[in-house]
Amino acid sequence: MVSSLHHNPAVMQNTAASSTVTAFDDEAYQELCAKTEGTTINSQTLLATDYLNHFNEVVMLLEMIPDMPDMMDMVQEW
Repeated sequence: MVSSLHHNPAVMQNTAASSTVTAFDDEAYQELCAKTEGTTINSQTLLATDYLNHFNEVVMLLEMIPDMPDMMDMVQEW
């Protein structure tokens, strides 16, 4: 599998010949990283997977309803 990271303009690319930043300059990246302090956003990747995992919880509850109908109360509370 070939990594597609080199196609992402927001990814910093470092090579032996040169060091380039295609979408963010270093100062802007550092400002974004600083804004992530105290949040569920990863300060290096700037991704918020914890936020999406929160919604994954209700999806799992919904999937359990056919086998455990009493879970509907928990889904409604969510």
